[in-house]
Amino acid sequence: MKKTISYFLFICGLLMAAVTSCKDDLLYTDGGLIPEGESIVTAQVDFKPLVESLTDKSRTAGDAIKSINDLCVLLYNVDGILVEARSLTCVQGSPADGEYSIDEITRKKEDAADPNENIAENKTPRANLSLKIPYGRYYIYAVANMGKDFNEAVEKYGKEDDTDNTSEEVEKYKTAIGTVKKLKNISFTWQTNDVTKNSQMFGHFTVIDQEDKGELLTVNKKAMKLHAWIRRAASKVTIAYDGSGLKEGVFIYLKSVTIKDIPKSCYLGQDNPAAPENYQPTDGDGGVKLDLIPEGETIKYYEGDTEPDLVDFKDTYEARVTKGMPFLGSGYNTLTSPSETKTYYHPEKLEDVHTEFTNALYFYENMQGKGEEGTPSDKRQVVAGANDKTKPTYPEGGMKDDKAWKDAKPYGTYIEVDAFYVSINKEKVGRGPIKYRFMLGKDVVTDYNAERNHHYKLTLKFKGYANDADWHIEYEEPEPGIEIPNPYYISYLYNRTMNLPVKINTGGGTLESLSARIIYNNWAPYGTLPVNAGGLAYAREYDYAETPDKSNDQPWHGFLSLRKTSKRILLGEHDDVLGEKDMTDNKDYYESTQRGERVYIPAESGVTQSDGTYESQKDGHYEISKINDNQLLASIPLYTRAKQMYIKSGYTGNNPYVAYQRHARVEIMAKINLGAGNIFSKKDTVDIFQVRRIVNPKGIYRSNGNNKTFHVTLLCLPRENAETFESFSSEGPWKAYVVNEKTELREGDPVFTDPNPGFITLGIASKNTKLDADGVIYGETGSDIKFDILFHGSGDSNKNAVIRVEYHNYTCEHLIFVHQGDKPQELLSGQPKWHISNLISKGQEASNPLDEGSLFKFGNLDQVIAAKNQYNAKRPMINVEPGDFPDPITREGLGFELVGSTDKAVWRDIKNKPANTVEPWNGFEVLNARIATLDDYQALFDSPDIAQGYGVLYGDEADKPAINLLQAYGYQENNKYGKPADPKDKLGCGMRGCFVYNRTNGRSVFFPIGASGYGHRKEKEQGCLRYSSGQKEIFGVSISSSDKFYGSNPISKAPLFYDLYMRPGAVYWIKEAVGSGGVWGTNVGWDINYFTFDFNKITQANVFNGNNSDACFIRCVEDPN
Repeated sequence: MKKTISYFLFICGLLMAAVTSCKDDLLYTDGGLIPEGESIVTAQVDFKPLVESLTDKSRTAGDAIKSINDLCVLLYNVDGILVEARSLTCVQGSPADGEYSIDEITRKKEDAADPNENIAENKTPRANLSLKIPYGRYYIYAVANMGKDFNEAVEKYGKEDDTDNTSEEVEKYKTAIGTVKKLKNISFTWQTNDVTKNSQMFGHFTVIDQEDKGELLTVNKKAMKLHAWIRRAASKVTIAYDGSGLKEGVFIYLKSVTIKDIPKSCYLGQDNPAAPENYQPTDGDGGVKLDLIPEGETIKYYEGDTEPDLVDFKDTYEARVTKGMPFLGSGYNTLTSPSETKTYYHPEKLEDVHTEFTNALYFYENMQGKGEEGTPSDKRQVVAGANDKTKPTYPEGGMKDDKAWKDAKPYGTYIEVDAFYVSINKEKVGRGPIKYRFMLGKDVVTDYNAERNHHYKLTLKFKGYANDADWHIEYEEPEPGIEIPNPYYISYLYNRTMNLPVKINTGGGTLESLSARIIYNNWAPYGTLPVNAGGLAYAREYDYAETPDKSNDQPWHGFLSLRKTSKRILLGEHDDVLGEKDMTDNKDYYESTQRGERVYIPAESGVTQSDGTYESQKDGHYEISKINDNQLLASIPLYTRAKQMYIKSGYTGNNPYVAYQRHARVEIMAKINLGAGNIFSKKDTVDIFQVRRIVNPKGIYRSNGNNKTFHVTLLCLPRENAETFESFSSEGPWKAYVVNEKTELREGDPVFTDPNPGFITLGIASKNTKLDADGVIYGETGSDIKFDILFHGSGDSNKNAVIRVEYHNYTCEHLIFVHQGDKPQELLSGQPKWHISNLISKGQEASNPLDEGSLFKFGNLDQVIAAKNQYNAKRPMINVEPGDFPDPITREGLGFELVGSTDKAVWRDIKNKPANTVEPWNGFEVLNARIATLDDYQALFDSPDIAQGYGVLYGDEADKPAINLLQAYGYQENNKYGKPADPKDKLGCGMRGCFVYNRTNGRSVFFPIGASGYGHRKEKEQGCLRYSSGQKEIFGVSISSSDKFYGSNPISKAPLFYDLYMRPGAVYWIKEAVGSGGVWGTNVGWDINYFTFDFNKITQANVFNGNNSDACFIRCVEDPN
């Protein structure tokens, strides 16, 4: 197929010769008096700047053939016979007779060969030379970079020499330089292994200001001013890519670009190839024949020698072009700073790509004449006069035996780009290898003259669905059957859904059946490095992707379901919490409820159908609509599973990993009846990735009166042990909006009432976004997710809002909670209002929600452990091992700083009350408040309107998310840290925690887990700062083999708990213990597990050791009047 690219004509200049004169003697021109004597000719020989055109075997630096390595001057009489030949010697300083020196000169537009063209080089070398020349009329030529043999031939010309000691090549050149015609007909061969050896140059001298007089000039003065432009026999091409015309959801992964069919040889001083005498090109004659090198240089857009495969084409592949990241260009070599050397890069604008230093592909001149519009030699996809403007005129032009192959110019030179395209756009789903080709020349219609000394600036403009580009293309159309976008993405949150578009090519037949089944469904992180390469340590032996034993093929533990998730928590028979038990185990529930298989056509019982919409309240709605007589489009819902699936097993529909996706694979099968008993089946698979968990940012807090703008960029961690966050691009279009009644009119969402309309609005923060009339920010495929939050709050009342970001083709979502004000917050109507900050002492609360407050032993409001004590042994807390505990204060037996006291206290001297103490928190002094009870927390847990989100909250001091891990997680109000390497103040710092929010009105309350990530000190470890109550090493080591659920191999039953000993979280005390005791004791607190998303009560056995308690946070509430 054909494409249309834009390119720009360019001018190239090489050499300029200038002569300085002592006095202004009379110049006799052609036909005038020529006296006896000789002239001292001082000259400047310059590169003609490359002409701008078309606005290992590998790429070559853009200035590879820019040097003058040797220089010869040859004089011929009026009959074209050589009379003198000089091989000049390069010197430093002013040259004497027979010498030259090199400097560099800045070029101007007027240096171009054509005043209507532009130069493509700002600076080129200049050779200054001096020669004694007898008066006379001459053709004088400058020849550069011809090499040792040519220079030897010039030196020996006309001298007696022992030919036995002269090489055959030298003798050949001695003969060739004898006449002007033979000189210009010297041919040299392309050196494939060293492009710098293809830098031959040629030009003629003229009298200054008489350049239009032709090549014959008169030397008749004692000193003369001459100049010569010399031109390179080779040209170069740089390639840029522009994806701004692509559709959303389309990705092009560039592998390489190669210049092909370059001339094997080139003439020094005449057109290459030389056209036969009286040659008049006609369409279809194939141009001028010459020997070609099938493949020239290649620029690779990948590292190493192995060509990338399908698994490599993902968001981390850098040489990728999308609508949101549309520009890509070849890189450049930086000798002064090798670390800046690039193979390719994404420029701000296309003009930045085609520089004189950009890595380029080189070739000898190839003049193949012109084609004719409206014929196979018309370069355009749709040629002039074509009847059908919607499809290529010559669709088989990519076949070598077709008349339109290479635009009917079989000896022309062309560029070929090798790529892989993916379209997840439901209008045209597809993927596969693709090639783009363009025939070089000086226009995009009919010119095939790839002239010497030009810089061809090619821009491949992609359009539509990647296979609609401007150049000739070669790709295979998908076969009739099923077309599914691959890969596709689903939210990291539990109980979320997305619709998978499936295009069915029926060939005019009837769709008899359509079904899906999950064939792979993993609980584990996807794409981790090996442990010895810095990868994540987890229960790899139970990960089917890492250890593909049949015993590990357990899709019932995975995150994906084909049917709607109906419950938030699925309880197993051994879960030690109240509630109805949902299952005996995950396998039984998954299979009995058919989570991994579903039939859409014919419709299952309970499904109602109307106009292509199939409704099932139990399993979720789907649609099948007609595109045309030969195609159907199905929209199939996929779901993430419950928040907890058998609590003791740890399996979850949430992705707990901040750096890794999780992977599943679904098979779609269709049966199509073509009539007459002809029924055929088609099936295909799609990879579904549950995106990595996004935590930065998750919430923004502003005090009353502070309306500072917050600049959002969604960030992720590239590895679990990374120290800095990175932005990421959306795999498809994205949008962000403030949640309101209109946006929540969706299936499954409760009726929403905005309590503070207009409190915030969103603003544009990058060029790849736009804002519509409803205040929705839209971003393009492949762009980073950036926007501004603009505050408009006034007064002293609390204000709340929720921002939803839908990304990856709108299939995934991230919520950002916004709160302004410091008043107690009502989450449920008629229930107590929650204070927004943790308790610091018996009569003081923290000044803002980010401050973690203090840790309290149970019932002790007098010996309060200050927040400044809570720091870890490692900074940051990554690559954690069991030996990294306890924290420094506990390890060294240091005393804890207590709130309101100058004294320190060791752990054993800080007292607590027994768990069964009635009203244990005597002395509480916060006005109009009390410590939250189990009922207060339980009301949040039980309400269907309440949900939780986990991530980083930023406060008054921050205007953007922090990149550094310590800064993102490390807010402390008192600015006192345990390590000098920590942030020196709270400016820009964030705090991890749990956002509890009401889905019907957006009101939220934040529960911090502490700057250390551990809002809990353990009595069983003498006050160790650690969240985990029961684990202090790899999971299972301390669990009894007689345990009814875990048995003798606990990690096999709960692999996600592998490193629970070091995972973050916090525990909050309740006002008084509740319950009758039993094995685990009474309920004494509330557990917030930041890793597993757990939000549940915690019993005495987890936070007491006998009668001695742990230390935990406290949150207060305020009862209604």
